[in-house]
Amino acid sequence: MRITAFVGAGGMVEIGGLTTEELTAKVKAKKQSIFDVTARVDVEYNFIEKKDKKLNANSSHLCSFEEILHVLEMLVSYHFCFNLGAPKNPKLPLAHFVKPIDYEYFSNLPLLLEAKRNLFKVIADEINEKYMFNFPKKENEWFSLFWKNVSKKCPLDIFTLNYDDCIEKSVDFYEDVYISTEKNFCKFDFSRLVATTLSRIMHVHGCILYGYPYTRQSDFIEEDFEDLCKFSTYEEAQKTWFYRSTNTAQSGEEAIMGPIITGLRKTDKLLCEPYSSYYFLLHNAILQNSRLLVIGYSFGDNHVNNLLEKFSRIHGANRKIVIITLFPLTTDQWHPEPCVNDWLKNENYSFFVRCFKERRPFGWSLKYKEQVISDDGCAHLYLCGFRKAVEQYSQSIIDFLFS
Repeated sequence: MRITAFVGAGGMVEIGGLTTEELTAKVKAKKQSIFDVTARVDVEYNFIEKKDKKLNANSSHLCSFEEILHVLEMLVSYHFCFNLGAPKNPKLPLAHFVKPIDYEYFSNLPLLLEAKRNLFKVIADEINEKYMFNFPKKENEWFSLFWKNVSKKCPLDIFTLNYDDCIEKSVDFYEDVYISTEKNFCKFDFSRLVATTLSRIMHVHGCILYGYPYTRQSDFIEEDFEDLCKFSTYEEAQKTWFYRSTNTAQSGEEAIMGPIITGLRKTDKLLCEPYSSYYFLLHNAILQNSRLLVIGYSFGDNHVNNLLEKFSRIHGANRKIVIITLFPLTTDQWHPEPCVNDWLKNENYSFFVRCFKERRPFGWSLKYKEQVISDDGCAHLYLCGFRKAVEQYSQSIIDFLFS
């Protein structure tokens, strides 16, 4: 028996992780420094912030760093179509039918590239400095103990959307599928990942310890240019991230396959290793494991949502599902219809309905309950956040998953 665990960004907030809104604010605050050849000095721009204001002026919601990156990738792609001095990109059919509103956003390629580098570096630096570098701390023992206790019972297939290695530092025994090389990095080994009987920890959207090999002279025939390896420190990994060719999607637009997978074209960025193997195993885990633990996931990835929503249909009455999330309002603001307070996205609610196999998973009661159990007892939902769920219900969660 194995248990599938799926961990979103909400699973790390209570150990010091930043929310999407906080990371976006950090990204927007970063200024871009470009060397002016004529004046022979560095010139600062607030390009990301300016572009974000333009995005938000035409959007029904505040844009996140993922949308900011997507626009940067598109601007770089179309720079080669609209800039008179650039070589033409014949792979963008749409460019024949549209014209830019403002050439300012397309013309300065060094500024666009610097903005992309700044975005990735700000995100990675924040994760490393805020909580990953000093993990574990005494106040985070609840987090480590939970993963230790669950993984002692049976092997886990842990799929995390987070870029840190805090779960690795919490699980005593798991298969490290990266083989040491003569260089200062470890290569991904698919065969070990598939064959292991130990727990597996898979960063389906990357990790700040991932990077590119220093050389591919001996294995360039077997490996793809975008395939990643793992370094022992963030500092060593980050040295390999920038100033290299980037991948394009089949449509011809830029889609960076890198150590951090973000933006709005994730499926185009998951074709290299280890991501393609991780998603292969996620498919298998959903099909084969009848026990599922979902922590802090906001259902913002349509590809992942489509996989998770199949779980209840596949396993039916044999399913055991635990979902841990956070009701962000005060208990007196509770209403069984999430649309009343607009605290839950449609994608979240759709998943809850499918897991519970009920049209109204919260019932009709106006009284807030931090633990909600489906009528058939196969799905348990905790609305109190990860830490409180662990500190008050840890044993109940473990007993249920292994029952």
